Amino acid sequence: MPQNNQTNFTLPVVEIFHSIQGEGYNAGKPVIFVRFGGCNLNCPWCDTDWSKSKQMTEKAIIEKVSKLSKEYNCDNIIFTGGEPMMYAIYNLVQALKIKGFWIGVETNGISDGNNQLILDNLIDWISCSPKYEFRDKYLGLMAASEIRIVCSDVNDNFIDWCKKIQKRFTAPVFHQAMMGNKYFNKEPLFYLSPCDIKPDKVNKINKDCSFAIQPMLYIYNKLKDDGWRISLQLHKLMKVR
Repeated sequence: MPQNNQTNFTLPVVEIFHSIQGEGYNAGKPVIFVRFGGCNLNCPWCDTDWSKSKQMTEKAIIEKVSKLSKEYNCDNIIFTGGEPMMYAIYNLVQALKIKGFWIGVETNGISDGNNQLILDNLIDWISCSPKYEFRDKYLGLMAASEIRIVCSDVNDNFIDWCKKIQKRFTAPVFHQAMMGNKYFNKEPLFYLSPCDIKPDKVNKINKDCSFAIQPMLYIYNKLKDDGWRISLQLHKLMKVR
């Protein structure tokens, strides 16, 4: 159901820009990113500055997205952050769906305040990235199209936690109808990603990525027989936003 009735309702937005999706199943897909400010976590290795946002009306967001859509001939949108699911975005999503946009959401999975979006089939793709550092907080979202976990630790406890996440999450009901082919089933897709920040938090993208790749490969070799895949951050390798 709608969460507000005014087009002058505002949301904190860091930036709206065109690029490609760099991770997960949709890697390489041209998209318009709407990055929201604020987050309900504070990951020590986060590579996104979500603290610098400005309030934008829903109308202004739609106008900016529509302009970029025409400029780049792109009808795909991804809400990212920060944490977009913290906010009342139902009306915004609904308005964009009416205009014919494909809409994906990237979330850490803790906030469940927008589950109605999922129930009303307004989200086309849900990318959930649970965080090991905050594993005790996961009481909310339990349905996702894909799970992307950053390999921020390398130990048996981390591996066991990944297995628990895999058992917990299911694919959204609206996706199960399209999952009758070899690529999909009633479970999400599961991905492991490298944690690309060194302990000193410098040289985020380095010619020698072994500091990030090798720990991920260790975890991957423990989980690959359970269907886990590798997802690199393609946009960083291409040096685009």
